[in-house]
Amino acid sequence: MSIFFAGNELRQRKGIFYPDLDSDFLAWYNLVIAAGSSISAQNIVTLNKFFRDLKSNNLWSSITQANILCGVNNLVGVLIPIKGATPVNNGFVSGDYSVTLGLNSGALNNKWLDTTILESSFSTNPDTVGRHMFCSYTQFVVNAANNRYVIGSSTTGGSRIYTPVGSSLAVSGQLNAGTTLAMGTASGANDFVAVSRQNGTLYKYAGGTSSFSSNAIGTITTGNTIGVFGAPGQARVNMKMTFYSFGYYLDVPTLNSVVLAMTSAIV
Repeated sequence: MSIFFAGNELRQRKGIFYPDLDSDFLAWYNLVIAAGSSISAQNIVTLNKFFRDLKSNNLWSSITQANILCGVNNLVGVLIPIKGATPVNNGFVSGDYSVTLGLNSGALNNKWLDTTILESSFSTNPDTVGRHMFCSYTQFVVNAANNRYVIGSSTTGGSRIYTPVGSSLAVSGQLNAGTTLAMGTASGANDFVAVSRQNGTLYKYAGGTSSFSSNAIGTITTGNTIGVFGAPGQARVNMKMTFYSFGYYLDVPTLNSVVLAMTSAIV
């Protein structure tokens, strides 16, 4: 059953009070229910707070595409975006999903999400207003194959985060000056990787933070769509992801703290 809320009235479901449900949370929640999924009472409270935290920390308006890949009771629910287009599911089945651990692409690396968003529409100049890509995970497994894509487009010069070296969790990002930029070594569990770019500076996050001042104006001109867990026509990563987003520039450490507070509270 959908939750309907008006004004400051308190509603009670299964002993849990829901004061001031965020309007965007409520719209997303009702889409999740309409799709045939559900959310526990405890996780309703957590996820409603997550929406509010994104807004109170000035993150919401900078996100153009995002999916919460945990907290909802089945796979169909996590495929409902909190912002942006509904991603196309390529290969994921119900057994790949855990409410607390997230969506698992598995060792075969043949499962990914196509956001259907053309990279060319993401921006032709990410320096103008800035751009970001972000994902959090509970597990990231080393794979011997090169260029396993975490998120982004496969075309050289495109926006992406990917693992560039065979047996390492070192991650490179490109958002986007047309060059491969080392980001450091990601951890195997409970971490995040991200790139953000503003005014010619690319910030990279993987097992720590580094920055690179670009001498070139960033450009994104490819016609490929942006993929998650992989890019169209490319190798996949083996990881359990709990959240991803991309959009305009934002403060990545703040976003990570908000996401971590949410994922840590999911039951």
